[in-house]
Amino acid sequence: MIKSDYIFIFRPINVDLTGNPLLCSCECLPFFQWLATTKVLLVGMAAYTCAFNDGKVMTLGELNTIIIKLEAKCYNTLWLELNVAGILFAYSLITLVTMTWRFRHEVKYSWLKMRMNR
Repeated sequence: MIKSDYIFIFRPINVDLTGNPLLCSCECLPFFQWLATTKVLLVGMAAYTCAFNDGKVMTLGELNTIIIKLEAKCYNTLWLELNVAGILFAYSLITLVTMTWRFRHEVKYSWLKMRMNR
Protein backbone atom coordinates (compact mmCIF):
# COMPACT_ATOMS: atom_id res chain seq x y z
CA MET A 1 0.00 0.00 0.00
CA ILE A 2 1.34 3.41 -0.94
CA LYS A 3 1.81 5.81 1.99
CA SER A 4 -0.67 8.28 0.50
CA ASP A 5 -3.35 5.55 0.63
CA TYR A 6 -3.20 5.52 4.44
CA ILE A 7 -4.96 8.87 4.46
CA PHE A 8 -8.01 7.37 2.75
CA ILE A 9 -8.46 4.37 5.05
CA PHE A 10 -10.53 6.13 7.69
CA ARG A 11 -12.43 8.78 5.79
CA PRO A 12 -13.12 9.68 2.18
CA ILE A 13 -11.32 12.63 0.63
CA ASN A 14 -12.98 14.99 -1.86
CA VAL A 15 -10.81 15.96 -4.84
CA ASP A 16 -11.74 18.64 -7.36
CA LEU A 17 -10.15 18.19 -10.80
CA THR A 18 -12.44 20.61 -12.59
CA GLY A 19 -10.82 22.03 -15.72
CA ASN A 20 -8.29 19.21 -16.05
CA PRO A 21 -8.85 17.18 -19.22
CA LEU A 22 -8.72 13.43 -18.77
CA LEU A 23 -7.47 11.14 -21.50
CA CYS A 24 -8.62 7.53 -21.62
CA SER A 25 -5.31 5.90 -22.50
CA CYS A 26 -3.12 3.05 -21.29
CA GLU A 27 -0.99 5.54 -19.34
CA CYS A 28 -4.04 6.65 -17.30
CA LEU A 29 -5.32 3.12 -16.57
CA PRO A 30 -3.53 2.84 -13.18
CA PHE A 31 -5.06 6.18 -12.13
CA PHE A 32 -8.58 4.99 -12.99
CA GLN A 33 -8.01 1.66 -11.21
CA TRP A 34 -6.74 3.53 -8.15
CA LEU A 35 -9.74 5.86 -8.30
CA ALA A 36 -12.12 2.88 -8.37
CA THR A 37 -10.50 1.11 -5.40
CA THR A 38 -9.94 3.98 -2.95
CA LYS A 39 -12.31 6.19 -1.01
CA VAL A 40 -11.34 9.23 -3.05
CA LEU A 41 -14.41 11.10 -4.25
CA LEU A 42 -14.17 13.37 -7.25
CA VAL A 43 -16.38 16.42 -6.84
CA GLY A 44 -19.03 16.14 -9.58
CA MET A 45 -17.62 12.84 -10.84
CA ALA A 46 -20.43 12.32 -13.36
CA ALA A 47 -19.55 15.66 -15.00
CA TYR A 48 -15.96 14.67 -15.79
CA THR A 49 -15.36 13.39 -19.30
CA CYS A 50 -12.66 11.13 -20.59
CA ALA A 51 -11.66 11.10 -24.27
CA PHE A 52 -10.37 8.01 -26.05
CA ASN A 53 -7.87 8.21 -28.91
CA ASP A 54 -10.60 7.32 -31.42
CA GLY A 55 -12.59 10.41 -30.39
CA LYS A 56 -15.18 8.62 -28.21
CA VAL A 57 -15.99 10.48 -24.99
CA MET A 58 -17.32 8.87 -21.81
CA THR A 59 -18.19 10.30 -18.42
CA LEU A 60 -16.46 9.11 -15.26
CA GLY A 61 -19.85 8.00 -14.04
CA GLU A 62 -19.07 4.98 -16.25
CA LEU A 63 -15.69 4.39 -14.57
CA ASN A 64 -15.99 0.59 -14.48
CA THR A 65 -16.79 0.50 -18.21
CA ILE A 66 -13.80 2.76 -18.93
CA ILE A 67 -11.51 0.47 -16.92
CA ILE A 68 -12.78 -2.65 -18.72
CA LYS A 69 -12.27 -1.08 -22.16
CA LEU A 70 -8.78 0.20 -21.30
CA GLU A 71 -7.71 -3.15 -19.82
CA ALA A 72 -8.81 -4.94 -22.99
CA LYS A 73 -6.99 -2.43 -25.20
CA CYS A 74 -3.81 -2.17 -23.12
CA TYR A 75 -3.35 -5.88 -22.52
CA ASN A 76 -3.72 -6.53 -26.26
CA THR A 77 -0.84 -4.11 -26.79
CA LEU A 78 1.22 -5.94 -24.16
CA TRP A 79 0.78 -9.28 -25.96
CA LEU A 80 1.83 -7.70 -29.24
CA GLU A 81 4.99 -6.30 -27.65
CA LEU A 82 5.82 -9.65 -26.03
CA ASN A 83 5.30 -11.48 -29.34
CA VAL A 84 7.58 -9.07 -31.22
CA ALA A 85 10.25 -9.45 -28.53
CA GLY A 86 9.94 -13.25 -28.72
CA ILE A 87 10.25 -13.26 -32.50
CA LEU A 88 13.34 -11.03 -32.35
CA PHE A 89 14.91 -13.30 -29.73
CA ALA A 90 14.18 -16.41 -31.82
CA TYR A 91 15.61 -14.76 -34.94
CA SER A 92 18.78 -13.78 -33.05
CA LEU A 93 19.15 -17.28 -31.63
CA ILE A 94 18.69 -18.88 -35.05
CA THR A 95 21.24 -16.49 -36.56
CA LEU A 96 23.75 -17.31 -33.80
CA VAL A 97 23.28 -21.06 -34.22
CA THR A 98 23.54 -20.77 -38.02
CA MET A 99 26.73 -18.73 -37.84
CA THR A 100 28.24 -21.13 -35.31
CA TRP A 101 27.38 -24.09 -37.55
CA ARG A 102 28.71 -22.34 -40.65
CA PHE A 103 32.07 -21.52 -39.04
CA ARG A 104 32.31 -24.58 -36.77
CA HIS A 105 35.58 -25.78 -38.30
CA GLU A 106 37.24 -22.39 -37.94
CA VAL A 107 36.05 -22.14 -34.34
CA LYS A 108 37.27 -25.65 -33.55
CA TYR A 109 40.66 -24.97 -35.20
CA SER A 110 41.06 -21.69 -33.28
CA TRP A 111 40.16 -23.38 -30.01
CA LEU A 112 42.64 -26.23 -30.57
CA LYS A 113 45.37 -23.79 -31.61
CA MET A 114 44.76 -21.76 -28.47
CA ARG A 115 45.03 -24.90 -26.30
CA MET A 116 48.30 -25.92 -27.91
CA ASN A 117 49.85 -22.50 -27.25
CA ARG A 118 49.43 -22.81 -23.49
